[in-house]
Amino acid sequence: MPTPPSRQTCIENVLQGLQTNAVSLWDIIRFVHSSKEDTHQAAWESLEDNCGAMLSMLSKGLRTKDVALVQAFDAVTKVLRNEMVELTQEDSRLHFGASTASASQLDESFVRTLALKLRQDPGAGQHEGDLGEIGGEEGLDDEAEGESGEHPRKWQRTNTADGRNTVITLIQRLVVCACIMAQNTNSHCNVLQSIVGIFCHSTGTPARVIDVLSHAGLSISASSINNAVDSLSKESASAVKKSLQTLQTALAYDNFDIDFKTAQPTVEHQSTFISSTSATAIPLFGITDPADLECLAQI
Repeated sequence: MPTPPSRQTCIENVLQGLQTNAVSLWDIIRFVHSSKEDTHQAAWESLEDNCGAMLSMLSKGLRTKDVALVQAFDAVTKVLRNEMVELTQEDSRLHFGASTASASQLDESFVRTLALKLRQDPGAGQHEGDLGEIGGEEGLDDEAEGESGEHPRKWQRTNTADGRNTVITLIQRLVVCACIMAQNTNSHCNVLQSIVGIFCHSTGTPARVIDVLSHAGLSISASSINNAVDSLSKESASAVKKSLQTLQTALAYDNFDIDFKTAQPTVEHQSTFISSTSATAIPLFGITDPADLECLAQI
């Protein structure tokens, strides 16, 4: 019985046939890719199974590495662009209208929401595995009990806590970078910038610093901050009025004086001294019987 030809011999025969018929390997790949025949699918499946090795070979070739890197960069850029466009949609909850700002928008944890959305990519499974390895303490505690002394257990817990803190920091940085890129793509995606701007307003940050942060994509403009503060103030005032009507809110009054001094006082421009009174609304808890509040209604 004749010995079957070796694989190398078969390949050489195929290459000889390609040369004889003036057909290139690229012609075969294009034909198999566009073919609808079931008999050709096996050849295409072989290409799919070994595409990683093919890309690795092309990226290392002297004539193909530059083209391969450019194509890979373009593919990654396209994927990231599509993900960023999807992230800037209104349902991503990254839109923050300064003129219609509400306290509920500030109460929402957009960091957690965006982090969970970013983990919905194809490689999320690998990240979840890393988080599980770093975050799980039960297995470490069980192993630590078998060690001699208390130091191994303490070291393992410290290592786990450090790893978890590292992951949390990376997630926070990822969210911040994503928010900045989303805001550059769509100006309405400004939830991070709005929160930073409102925080700067509450701490008395100078306007020039806010302008710098705004141009850097880390804050909204000063005018948008004022609009957001006005909207939040109206909402708070309405909430206080509704609370006072329920008679379940106490008022604490405080008298205070303000002396507006003039740098160079004159007869026409003297210093101004104002006495005023402030009221602080304090919610009352534990009142279940409205009859207890009848005296307040009479007052």
